[in-house]
Amino acid sequence: MPKPNSSCGLAHVGVIETMDKEKVDIDMVGGTSMGAFVGASYCMSTNVEELKQQAALFCKGMNSWWKYLDFALPYVACTSGFYFNKLLKQTFEEDTHFEDLWIPYFNITTDITHSEKVVNTSGPLWQYVRASMSLAALVPPLCDPKTGHYLLDGGSVDNLPAGEMKHRGCRIVIAVDVGRTEEKEHLNYGIAFPAGGCY
Repeated sequence: MPKPNSSCGLAHVGVIETMDKEKVDIDMVGGTSMGAFVGASYCMSTNVEELKQQAALFCKGMNSWWKYLDFALPYVACTSGFYFNKLLKQTFEEDTHFEDLWIPYFNITTDITHSEKVVNTSGPLWQYVRASMSLAALVPPLCDPKTGHYLLDGGSVDNLPAGEMKHRGCRIVIAVDVGRTEEKEHLNYGIAFPAGGCY
């Protein structure tokens, strides 16, 4: 089960490839953020080579990062999300739904309208993957087509949804954590961070 962490999330491709080589059956996939992307990509075909190609195309598209920084007035987010949406629609095809996948799949998003975790299991795949990958202030929240609530990256509420997998009846859960393990040094910036220095 993939966990988020932007480009580190692509490490899940190697884990899935190893599971495939070892003939480990995958009965369900769930993920958050980049883990949602890799998980959904795998569930579309269950073919590891196709997964690797899809991940490579996505990375190539994201390498042209300047075009995804379609800056907007920061009313909701710094970017409009237009090119990010376009890339995800190309990756998952606009009319693909969760119900079309070969393996049961879910992803996690944060409902910022009601401040709660949302487990997505049906509906337009690219939209819910996009919502699960939408970092606050960078990409606008996605308006849930079913509820009208605003959804953002699920990492705020369930960064590694192993518990959700257990709740769904899985006895054995393989979870992949690509988060940092070393401690980071935190600086005290005070109560404001002006361009010229700290107060």
